[in-house]
Amino acid sequence: VTRRGKKLAFISMFSRMYTDYTRKLRADLPNIAFIHETTKSISALARLAEWSRRASEAADASKTSAVHARDPLPVAVELKARADEASGTFLLNERASKQLLAAYGMSVTREEIAASADDAERLAEDIGYPVVLKAVSDRLYHKSDIGAVQLHLGDADAVRAAYQLIHENVARSGFDGELDGILVCQQIDGGVELVAGIQRDPEMGPVLMVGSGGILLELMQDVTFSALPLDRDRAIELVKSTRISKLLAGYRGEAAHDLDRLADALVALSNLAVDLGDSLESIDINPLVSRSGDNDPIALDAVVVLGREGSH
Repeated sequence: VTRRGKKLAFISMFSRMYTDYTRKLRADLPNIAFIHETTKSISALARLAEWSRRASEAADASKTSAVHARDPLPVAVELKARADEASGTFLLNERASKQLLAAYGMSVTREEIAASADDAERLAEDIGYPVVLKAVSDRLYHKSDIGAVQLHLGDADAVRAAYQLIHENVARSGFDGELDGILVCQQIDGGVELVAGIQRDPEMGPVLMVGSGGILLELMQDVTFSALPLDRDRAIELVKSTRISKLLAGYRGEAAHDLDRLADALVALSNLAVDLGDSLESIDINPLVSRSGDNDPIALDAVVVLGREGSH
């Protein structure tokens, strides 16, 4: 068997092997002691084979796909160069992170950065009430925890008051960095809050994550992962494997969500991660709001963390 290069598998229902021959055979061959562990191993191999097949198909399809950026977009090239020169990792602020997502075809909120209360009022009028105000900094990650996010602002007075309150809350928090300004954002109500992102696994490299987001992220722990690159079929399978997918399908008479639109957003995220390569440490989109009807999923908040090329 060895000379012919064939693979051999056998199952023995005996719990122990007492003869010299069987002890030697067991010592020389990879073996699993219990049959239920064998089924787990075979299932894992089957999943690995399926992922490998799909990765190959996605790579082949990307050569002719207009959705996938075959050559990295200029913004990705610039960020890779910046990461290569950096020492360690660094964050893009929310505005820059969402601009990067938008460059790859994902929908983000309409927003602009205000440098003053007058700016904030003018931008709110342009965007349309209600709006959200947020502190912006590449050193400020958990904004809500320190009162640096103000929601449902319905008029100019509310915007001015929120602008002042955010500055006061940031100062009171002990944050010692500089703000890039105050982000004035479109308020999005309704929909199903998801989380999506990219994490770097020590063994597998970048993997895509999707699942229940918003306040449900830690409560439900309903997320699933996939290796990259991702195609639409695999993206839809990922979403359907989550518990939150029942809401997306139209729970108790609610309108169903277009999973193809959500899948396209996840494929765009995969493309971005592939283009950034080793320069990317993580992407966190929470929440990514899925909406029914002819509406694309929209990123309400996002943080991109980059690291120097080859530092992982």
